Amino acid sequence: MTQAGDQTPLRRYRTIIGQGIWVFVGQAVSAIFLLAGTRLITQFVNPELYGAVNLVQNALVLLRTLFCSPTLNAGLRYYPDAERGGYRPAFRRFLSGELGRALVVMEILAIVGGIIWSLAAGVHLSVVLVLVVLVGADVARTLEMTLFNAARRQRPAAILSAVENLARPLLVVGGVLFLGKSVEVILGAIAASVLITLALLYVAVKPVGSSDEIALPRHLAAEMRQYAIPLIPIALLNWITSVSDRYIIASLSHDAVSLGVYAAGYGLISQPFLVINAIIALTLRPAYFSAVARNDEAHAKRVFGAWLAITASICGIATLAIYFARVFLVEGFLGPQYRGAIEYVPWIALGYLFYVVEQVLEQPLLAHKRTFSVLVAQVCGAVASLVVTIPLVIHIGAVGAAYACPVYFLIQALVAATLVRRRNAS
Repeated sequence: MTQAGDQTPLRRYRTIIGQGIWVFVGQAVSAIFLLAGTRLITQFVNPELYGAVNLVQNALVLLRTLFCSPTLNAGLRYYPDAERGGYRPAFRRFLSGELGRALVVMEILAIVGGIIWSLAAGVHLSVVLVLVVLVGADVARTLEMTLFNAARRQRPAAILSAVENLARPLLVVGGVLFLGKSVEVILGAIAASVLITLALLYVAVKPVGSSDEIALPRHLAAEMRQYAIPLIPIALLNWITSVSDRYIIASLSHDAVSLGVYAAGYGLISQPFLVINAIIALTLRPAYFSAVARNDEAHAKRVFGAWLAITASICGIATLAIYFARVFLVEGFLGPQYRGAIEYVPWIALGYLFYVVEQVLEQPLLAHKRTFSVLVAQVCGAVASLVVTIPLVIHIGAVGAAYACPVYFLIQALVAATLVRRRNAS
């Protein structure tokens, strides 16, 4: 069997293009389902409830970000080594074991948090069970999708992502109509969509690295943990930069309606940038990491240059398009109660232009194991997000969070660019 590193340049590019087509199809279909689903959900869910669910979802994202993302990022970086060494099944078992231990801690925190929330806010105690199921299913799904990406199996990843984004809004609206409007019903519907995706994955798709082969090299586990440990504070800082604005709005403005409108507008406008970033990253990141792993610097530089140029160009065009089409987008994809998002979306779009560029700039640092440099960029972004967002929200409310968005993402991108330039010069 021909390994990626043994392919001719022409065959490599054909492989990348073929994978890119599946990534594009999957992300495009998923985006269509997601946008249509957002319109459907906001038609039936009021801003107060939407904002409350968003806060819970982002709290669960924090758990996954702290306890799973560092390990999964290490998995992405070291998967090419496992592929070349023939120990993918052992590699999969190692990742599963690491995530299994993390999941125990996550479930305990979810249970404690759910009980406190139920007692303090009067939410039905069934929310604890919902959170337990959602956390477990989310971790399992994230592991499988990460391995599909690392193995360049873009077709099953695309199909599964589309299925989840189709099922989620249908289950949410169905739950609201038949069981009532509550946080636990909506979270339960989200958990059900993840479980459906997992069931389809395990029934119809063979998981990556599921047969017996060579044992994991002894040094690799320690090396991967060493790689992952600095990513833990990075994960927290990234969450602060990307998500803390909603908690700042909730705690300082006490305006549940504005929070829901802001969260819906943020989700609507960030989605195109995340889709663009995902399409390009899922296509080029495995090729880039593989080139770095085999010390093919010339090919790695070409892939990274194309990655950065394509991302910046497409996202720049998207920012302009969103500015001119902001009224149409909000009125077309959000319910009538969310029209106030028109004021937020241009600033969020500009912020996400800088965000996706910064995400690309981090990749050479991660590929060359310069995780401390990534930490520096994330610290600057997180500090800037708090310093800029808090006073703006105090003085002008939720729109202040939108104004702050491009400022702190630009600062983080500039720091990352400086660090990459220094690495290249060294």
